[in-house]
Amino acid sequence: MTGAGVGTDVWARSRRGWHVTSFGLFTVVTLLTVLAGHWASTACCALLITAYAALGVRAIEQQRTPPAGYAYVAVAYACFVGAVWTDDSAYMLLFVLYPHTFAILQRRRDALVAAAALSSALGVAVWHGAEDTSGAWVSGTIAATVNFVVAALLGLFISGVFRESEARGALIQELEATREQLAEAHHREGVLEERERLSREIHDTLAQGFASVVMLSRVATRALEGGDTGLAADRLTALESLGRDNLAEARALVAALAPAPLQEASLVDAIGRLVTRFRSETGVTTAYVVTGTPRPLRPQVDVVLLRAAQESLANVRKHSEACAVEVGLRFEDDQVCLRVRDDGRGFDPAAVEGGAGYGLLGMRSRLGALDAGLRLVTAPGRGTEVCIDVRDLAAPAVVLPAQPAATMDW
Repeated sequence: MTGAGVGTDVWARSRRGWHVTSFGLFTVVTLLTVLAGHWASTACCALLITAYAALGVRAIEQQRTPPAGYAYVAVAYACFVGAVWTDDSAYMLLFVLYPHTFAILQRRRDALVAAAALSSALGVAVWHGAEDTSGAWVSGTIAATVNFVVAALLGLFISGVFRESEARGALIQELEATREQLAEAHHREGVLEERERLSREIHDTLAQGFASVVMLSRVATRALEGGDTGLAADRLTALESLGRDNLAEARALVAALAPAPLQEASLVDAIGRLVTRFRSETGVTTAYVVTGTPRPLRPQVDVVLLRAAQESLANVRKHSEACAVEVGLRFEDDQVCLRVRDDGRGFDPAAVEGGAGYGLLGMRSRLGALDAGLRLVTAPGRGTEVCIDVRDLAAPAVVLPAQPAATMDW
C-alpha cells in the first residue's frame, strides 16, 4: 500500500526492482509449467503476465487504487487458481500476489478481504491436490489460515511503514516550508537593517560633508565678493580637502569597508583630524584631549565612536552657534568614553525627544547595537554635552603610544 511524500519516494525508487522481481517470478513459474507439460497452467501464467503488464504495473504506480487495480487483482487471483489447480509449482506465485494485493488496494479493508479470498482459494487448491480428500480439508484450512495471518501481518506492517513515511514526509515538507519562510524573513530583515545602516552611514558622512561644502562655498563666495582673496583661497583649499574626504568616504561605502578615516589611522588620530578640520572650517575654538592609555578597540566600537563624534560636531555646526567646543576621549579598563561639549545656545530635550533628528536617532541605533550608553545634557542657553560610554571588554591587549593631554579637564 503506497503513501504520499516520503512513502511515495521510497515506492518510486523501488518499483523498478519490484517489477523486475514480479516478471522474473512469473517467468520462472511459467517455464516450470511448460517443463511439466501442464499447458492449462502455462496458459494461466501467460495470462497473468499479460494482465500484470497491462493493468498491474500501472495500478502499482498509482497513489490511489484505479479501476485497473481491482481488475488486475481479480484476474490475477483467477489465474492463480487455474494455474495451481494442475501444477503445484504455481504456489510460488503467492510470493508476489500477496504483496501486489497490499500495494495496489489502498484501503486496508479491501486489501484484507482480498487477502482472505486468496487464502481461501489456496485452501481449496490444497484440498483439491490432496490424494486423500476426506481429511484434506483440515490441511487446506490450516494452510489458508496461516497464509492469511502471515500475509495480513506483513501487509499491515508494510502499510504502517508507508503511513509513517508519509507522515514524516509531510512533516519534513512542513519544516522545509517553515525554514524557507524563516530564511525569507531573515533575508528581508537583513535587507532592512542594511538599508538603515547605509542610511546612517550616508547621513553621518556624505550628507555632513556636503553640508560643509555648501557652507565653505558660501564663505568663499562672500570673501570673493568682498575682495578678500586670501580668505577665499583658504576656504577653497578647505573645500578641496573636504571633497577628497567625501570621495574617500563614498568609495569606502561602495566597498563596504570601515570608515575611510579609520583605514589609515587609529580612532584617536581620526577624531583628532576631525576636530582639526572642524576648527579650520568653522573658526570655532576647539580643544581635544585623550586620557588613559589608548589601545586598539573592536572595529564596531571604532566606527560607533567616530560616527558619534562626527554627528555631534555636525550638530554643533548647524544648530548650537557655539564659540568653543571641547572633545574628549577617555580609555578605561573596560570601557571607552567620548564627550563632546559646546557653549552654544542649547535646547529643551523634552521638546525634541519625540521628533529627534535623524542624526540623533541614528546615533542611538548604533549605540543600541553595542549596548552602549548615551547621555544628553542640555538646556536652553546653557550649551550641550553629549556623553557616550561603550564597554569594550574584548579589546586586544596592545598599547598605543599615549596622546598628550589638551586643554579639556575631565
